[in-house]
Amino acid sequence: MPKTIHVTITTLHSVYASRDAGIHIKLIGENTESNIIQLKAKSGWDRAPLLRKWERDPVETFLSLYKEKHKGEKESSLKKTHKIEEGEETFHIHLPDDFPVEETKKLEIGHDHSRFVDGWLIGKVTLVNPATEQELGFRCPASYDSWKDGTLTLTLEDDTMATDCTDSGTPSALHHRFVMGPILGYKGTVCKNYKLCALVATEGADTQLMPLSYSVCTGTGEDSKVIINGRTPYLTSPLATSGSYKLWRYDWQVPRHRNKDYTCRYTLPDDRWFICHIPAYNTQPNLVFGSCAGLETQEEIRTARDSNIMWVHMRNEHVVKPFHLLLLGGDQVYADPIVAKLRKDRKHQGLTEDDIDGLFEDARMKYFELYVSRWRQPEQAYMFARVPTFMTWDDHDIFDGWGSREKVTPFMTEIYKAARENYNLFQLRGLRQDDAMEDSKRTISLSRHSVTWMHPPTVGSCTPREDPGPFSYIVTFGDICIVFLDNRSERTMCQAMSDESWLEFTQLLGVLRGFKHIFFIIAIPLAYANFSSLLSVVKKAPITEIRELEDDIIDHWGSPNHDFERKRLYKVLLDHCLATQSKVTVLSGDVHVGCWAKLKSESGITLDMVTSSAIVNKPPPAIHFLFDILADDETFYLPKHGKIRIWLDKVSDDASKNKRLVARQNFLILTPEYLSTGEFIGDYHARFVKKAKENFEKSQSKKLVLKQPKTFGRLIDKVSSTSTEIDDMPTPTSTETPDTATCTQSVKTDGKDLPATENGDDQMPSSAVSNGVTASDEKSTTSGQNGESSALSTTAPYGVNIVQSSTAQNEESGAKSTTAQNGESCAQPTTAQNEESSAQPTTPQNAESSAQPTTAQSRVNNVQPTTAKNEESSDKPNENVVKPTPTSNGEKSNVQSLVRNWETLDH
Repeated sequence: MPKTIHVTITTLHSVYASRDAGIHIKLIGENTESNIIQLKAKSGWDRAPLLRKWERDPVETFLSLYKEKHKGEKESSLKKTHKIEEGEETFHIHLPDDFPVEETKKLEIGHDHSRFVDGWLIGKVTLVNPATEQELGFRCPASYDSWKDGTLTLTLEDDTMATDCTDSGTPSALHHRFVMGPILGYKGTVCKNYKLCALVATEGADTQLMPLSYSVCTGTGEDSKVIINGRTPYLTSPLATSGSYKLWRYDWQVPRHRNKDYTCRYTLPDDRWFICHIPAYNTQPNLVFGSCAGLETQEEIRTARDSNIMWVHMRNEHVVKPFHLLLLGGDQVYADPIVAKLRKDRKHQGLTEDDIDGLFEDARMKYFELYVSRWRQPEQAYMFARVPTFMTWDDHDIFDGWGSREKVTPFMTEIYKAARENYNLFQLRGLRQDDAMEDSKRTISLSRHSVTWMHPPTVGSCTPREDPGPFSYIVTFGDICIVFLDNRSERTMCQAMSDESWLEFTQLLGVLRGFKHIFFIIAIPLAYANFSSLLSVVKKAPITEIRELEDDIIDHWGSPNHDFERKRLYKVLLDHCLATQSKVTVLSGDVHVGCWAKLKSESGITLDMVTSSAIVNKPPPAIHFLFDILADDETFYLPKHGKIRIWLDKVSDDASKNKRLVARQNFLILTPEYLSTGEFIGDYHARFVKKAKENFEKSQSKKLVLKQPKTFGRLIDKVSSTSTEIDDMPTPTSTETPDTATCTQSVKTDGKDLPATENGDDQMPSSAVSNGVTASDEKSTTSGQNGESSALSTTAPYGVNIVQSSTAQNEESGAKSTTAQNGESCAQPTTAQNEESSAQPTTPQNAESSAQPTTAQSRVNNVQPTTAKNEESSDKPNENVVKPTPTSNGEKSNVQSLVRNWETLDH
């Protein structure tokens, strides 16, 4: 008959927390040892929660589970055996009757290979045999660094040992009580240095943080050599404070080699250390993309099992082939329970949606706590600590449907402000404030390895709380460019981006030359389903759950309210492909399924639009699979590109797999493909990783083993430079022109048509195109290897001048540079080249109309770009230097709604 042993674990501190941690224990004697035993909090559970004592909701959940298992015991005995307030958790294990428990000398405790607990500081573990009342105590090393491959070894105490490691003083790991992080970030490459940052949160009265130390090695094996050791300064002020929490950011930079990969090991003051990979300067990054990384309700969070399993699979993929960048496409957190709780509390106080006194501070604190609690789940935290992460937000980062609601109350506006500040602090790591500029000096530098804000904040109003956005930004990484479009901060029922943002975006594309592949991160898919048909069905549906989908449908690009902007975005992207011959791929999330849409134009351009969703959230209800039925091929016309066809394609190049949807949790891996000569021409292979139907299976030893996920993918198609015949496309009659007859749209709101306005539009060059190069580009060619083309420049809205540096010299040499972000150029800036240049402006003139666009004039400084001297020199960077014209303080934009007519899109 098996014997029962009580195992009590005393937790001093836990950086991470998980509801299904998979804790196991192993007893080791001089001549015997037990099997690995899973600790269970509830009968029938495969896993036990690892909880933090100061969190009321998890504590109450655990206590209720304990009570359920011991229904026959009295309340008093429960409190004695389970001291929640002291961080103790008691489990019951079963051993063979003949197993000599009293001879146990060591314990091994940890998680199975699917979980990671390097942030769990255990004080003591006690074994009690109820039959003999014998108690054995095991001492724990008071350091996080004592964990080895997810296992901690504890030694039996004797009479001379302290009963608890805290009796001899505070462990070094508790000098700072970290409760979240690190969240690793990348800030670009300057002067051969790879710039990193790490976001952490602490709990307590810290007035400063001890330094972070780091070392750079040539690899991870025994033959690797240490190149440099360093440490950051003390942190003397946090980025933000909320209640007892403080948010901090470490910044440091490490050497980067042109052709060799390095690794950086960095260590926090609590002795936890992490390794990230520094790719060689001339290599292209391995990317991983995901979205929808949370659950919507407290009930889902409480009851979901293995909800973070896809983060585990991502970790395993990273171990085999390291990722260089982690891209997240929206809904990183789900704030809906916060809004529901705030609304409920204020209703009980007799307050209405118009009563907002104290609401912002209350909401701000709750959003702050939300990020801290969600981002210290161990599976997700593992990736965040080791791979630099870039994010853009979507509605659930604020609350469901923000921007697509018919009525916006003062209550909603205050909630949005709190969500925006925390998005700026956590997802953007407060980095925008480092790049704040004065209106008269707002010059943006684009180089081969940089992180650039499309609309940097203004000095004087640049705190995360005051920063209004928009928050679009560009990451350049060698021969690829990643553009994160903010389609949420300016969203209304009738627009995704403001007129100013559209103008800024299209003009920025004018200088994105020389990149072989450009990824656009757009939270909501451009192509997914026919929402015009679905919206009419949902409005009339008798089922409440279906009617609640209305704001989600209005939110989508394919809804009638946003269809014009969707086609406009298609045209802007196609124009760019035609002018530069760059590959363009759109990555999206939001819809909780994966899919692969394709666009093909008569001008010979193919766009791949890949959706990967969700990495955590549950698959959609059956009603969403109507979208697949409604996702018929779409056809229309665009100027310059003729017939356009869009369809949902197969998600795999395997002929035996004919599926168009990935209907379980998933993420997307993007790997660069090289020719046999080693040359990179822009090809990337995209591979979906899909959750298995069952997460675990039992091995022959009855141990739970993680089941491998399903994977499938395909190569992203090349851009064709020749015209293409598209079959089954309608041909317009001779009396209609596709520019106006097919694509003009008015938007209905409240039953009224919004008339077309009379302003200009994109300001994209419309000069004749020959072999993919515009006539205006003939004097400044875009050819060259590794993106080392002649520089192009343009002037964007908001008084911002955009300058592209086209060589690697900016980051790799000490040559004089005319522009640099944050004043971090390798040498002092010089204006000599500006004065010596005699080149004429390269701003293209419209070939189809001589009218000057009024939209551009209202926000754009009328500056004349000049070409830098020594364009053929390899010693100095090639770039255009633009002298900005100061913008008067308080100047207000007079830009009105855009003309919803395709004739204006070429002006």
